[in-house]
Amino acid sequence: MSDEDKYIEVKVWSAKLTAYDAKKIIKQGVSTLLCHGAITNGAKKLLNEAGIQYRENICSDELKIDKPYHDE
Repeated sequence: MSDEDKYIEVKVWSAKLTAYDAKKIIKQGVSTLLCHGAITNGAKKLLNEAGIQYRENICSDELKIDKPYHDE
């Protein structure tokens, strides 16, 4: 996937992000993942192997945006 096709995926999980979820995210070509919930060790391993940066347990206050952007 070319760099211009990559994007940041913001997922909000009420529970854990699992290896099953990580596999789906990897197939989407995500380069960075911000997750409200925890990420399991299995999922972290898959994300690391795919070269995907991630951060878990992000508070919703950390995700404030000044102006929503929609590419329509």
